[in-house]
Amino acid sequence: MSAAVVLVLLAGLGGCAADLVPGELIVPGELPTESYRGEVGSSLGAALALDGATLLAGAPGAGQVWLLDEGEPSQGPIGLGRWVWWYQGSAYGARGTEGVFAVDHAEATLLWETPGAYSFAAGETADGFRVATTTGQAVQLWDGEGTLRAHLVLAGVQRMAVGWQRVLLQVCEAGACEAVAWNPSTASVDTLAETGDGGAVAEVDGVAWWSDPQLEDPEARGLVSSEAGDSLEGLEGDHLGRSFCNGHVAGVFNTWIVPARLRLVPLHGGSVVSIDRATPSRAPALACDGERLAVGLPTNGLHELGEGSVLVVEFGG
Repeated sequence: MSAAVVLVLLAGLGGCAADLVPGELIVPGELPTESYRGEVGSSLGAALALDGATLLAGAPGAGQVWLLDEGEPSQGPIGLGRWVWWYQGSAYGARGTEGVFAVDHAEATLLWETPGAYSFAAGETADGFRVATTTGQAVQLWDGEGTLRAHLVLAGVQRMAVGWQRVLLQVCEAGACEAVAWNPSTASVDTLAETGDGGAVAEVDGVAWWSDPQLEDPEARGLVSSEAGDSLEGLEGDHLGRSFCNGHVAGVFNTWIVPARLRLVPLHGGSVVSIDRATPSRAPALACDGERLAVGLPTNGLHELGEGSVLVVEFGG
């Protein structure tokens, strides 16, 4: 494996922290865990995507996208790897204001340009695979080959999630944020709920979720809600709702609780997974597939060294 990423196995270590938080699984410690650490400045773990047993991890500070199980990166321009995804078994990454890259080989290749786009999201829909981009004034929806399929004029989009029939958006203007659902097939745009700055949106099993991490209050718990009426609240200082994956929601590394930790809360019941190493200032990246939960921490510790790390937690045995 390249010296740029170091793999450390952290399996079943146990520890005193686990005894202090009954009902939570502390990792590294109580579940088999692999930890990958990047080089200083790489921000490894800024974006993650799982395809079966293969994990894709972006390191935009180095312009790299890693297939972590294979141990070698695809190299591109600095900034590549802030967004990554799989499409038909191939790996892709994006660089803001430039476009979408194929990252299956040692040298990343620009496939199509997305002028002015500063944020991306990708996923399967009822009409096929789609990539959503936003320029700050409009949202564009592309197919997996780079053909523009839909366009929505909408300013203030901060976060996006591609659902089966809708693109979910967090829109913030003049200090107010809301979750919005755009259906490209019907051209409908519906406001779902008020949200909060720094929150996220997601579609899980066809249900829209949104959040208000309440970042303005250092001690805030954070609130996560769904259109089905679900409501989750974090612990004091959690700021729950910074990141979603298919089954969990995370806040930030919480220094207001003992032991300090990053808590990943299941959306539909079960044990909370808590990570005792993180950075307090950045939202984690999440990817999960039912048996594995990957957590990207693009900076480490309190000094923001920017090396980044990825923890892969095994639930399957």
